[in-house]
Amino acid sequence: MLIASGLWGFLRPGDRIPAYRLSISARLPGFPGLAAYWRPALEAAVPASGLVLDLRSGGYAAAFTPREANLLAVRGFTPDGKVVSHFVKALRGDVARIALEAKPVPRTPHAVASLVAAAGYDVELDGGNLDVVVG
Repeated sequence: MLIASGLWGFLRPGDRIPAYRLSISARLPGFPGLAAYWRPALEAAVPASGLVLDLRSGGYAAAFTPREANLLAVRGFTPDGKVVSHFVKALRGDVARIALEAKPVPRTPHAVASLVAAAGYDVELDGGNLDVVVG
């Protein structure tokens, strides 16, 4: 599991870092945009193949997209089809927990969708997206 950070690049859950607040869209003096700055490191860190459960927000997702990996992004919607933006982090955290606790770990988008549905969510696979209805 890798966690995208505007300041530190990709981190693992056990990495210890100080508290900070810096968006991937921030501009720092003497640096290109952070997305461009981190792109080479992201290319080296992200698996080239296999399933990548992508829980990044739009700015972080724009920084780098693995070319060969089976990328599955998680999006949230209300029952009437409106995009969930503010609480989508909590939803993505639930999906990550469900996938990480599964034995065996899911290796396909369909396996992830089945696990999330079994946890009580209304889900639909839409191309490279797992759309989850909440509320």
